[in-house]
Amino acid sequence: MASESKTSNSSASSFLHLIFCAAGIYGFFLTWGILQERITTMEYVSSGLKSRFKYFQVLNMIQAGFAALLAFLQILVQKLPICGTKEHPHRPTSILLFSFLKIAVCSSVASSLGYRSLRHLNYPTMILGKSCKLVPVMLMNFLIYRKKFEAYKYVTVALITAGVSGFMLFESKSGGGKSAAGNSLLGLGLLLSNLLLDGATNSWQDQLFIKYRLKSQQLMMFMNLFTGLILAVSLLFYTFWQPENSQLLAAMQFFKQFPSALPDVFAFSLCGALGQLFIFHTLEHFGSLSLVTITVTRKLFTILLSLFWFNHQVNYKQWTCVSLVFLALILESFIGKFMKKPKDTEKEKEKETEIETVEEKFLLIKPDEKEKQVKGKGLLRKRK
Repeated sequence: MASESKTSNSSASSFLHLIFCAAGIYGFFLTWGILQERITTMEYVSSGLKSRFKYFQVLNMIQAGFAALLAFLQILVQKLPICGTKEHPHRPTSILLFSFLKIAVCSSVASSLGYRSLRHLNYPTMILGKSCKLVPVMLMNFLIYRKKFEAYKYVTVALITAGVSGFMLFESKSGGGKSAAGNSLLGLGLLLSNLLLDGATNSWQDQLFIKYRLKSQQLMMFMNLFTGLILAVSLLFYTFWQPENSQLLAAMQFFKQFPSALPDVFAFSLCGALGQLFIFHTLEHFGSLSLVTITVTRKLFTILLSLFWFNHQVNYKQWTCVSLVFLALILESFIGKFMKKPKDTEKEKEKETEIETVEEKFLLIKPDEKEKQVKGKGLLRKRK
């Protein structure tokens, strides 16, 4: 009885922990989206001149810098090592640094492909693509790491995908616009590549937490550091080789002419960095599948919030789709917890703490233990 009460208490606290993470992601990225719209649509005025900010690569570089700095400050405040836990600190090896670079490149390429695909797709296909992000996460986890999920996870993914996509597809649209446009093979190819790269990125991040015992702040710092460096190199390349097409020079000139844009960019970058703290924290404690579930359902809950706040109308088909999502979340939160046996969870923890190579095992040993091992090996050799 005591063990059952402990497991029920831990599942309840885990559920509240997940709700806290979801609230942080929703709150900060809702504000982040409002600030992004303000920066990209507002006409800044100075000395009779009017202009809009359109230098998104510079904006992403500034945000990556803010996020890396915020993560580094949190590492200092919590007195964490650069890599690993307090009990098992280690230096970032070339293999680990290459993994960070690989994920940063894939994330940047996936984002670019996603934006480019929007030019060649109609509205329903774009919505379905955004709503199906859970599917490639599961697929890439299976293909890359042969990771298998419980049966209820597949049901949950199917319900959320159907619910979110249906909710947005059944939304009444005034006018045709983009929905009347057709799909091209190029657009579908770009969308598929974007989804697969996103799935691979999430599965690689999951594996880094397991193999190197990283904390969320450490992964956030290195990821944003490498992303910022990639963007900086790209901007500097155009600055020196094609100065007439340089976003960096144009953005600097824009900030000089319209200094009122700087507070908006600062707030946007800070809000995105704070949101990333919740994202990487969720990734560390709950995995990529739970994180993508939160990010996919974010738009649905944002629309529901605006429904009650601004008294917008929702048809019965959309309410049916909302019920599907809530059914999936209930299935994930409660039924999933009770379906897991204590032995199964113990086996999972053992698997997660396994280190695959001798080099990684050596990295996670404390310095004094390393010396003992080296001395022990030397004595054995002398005896031989």
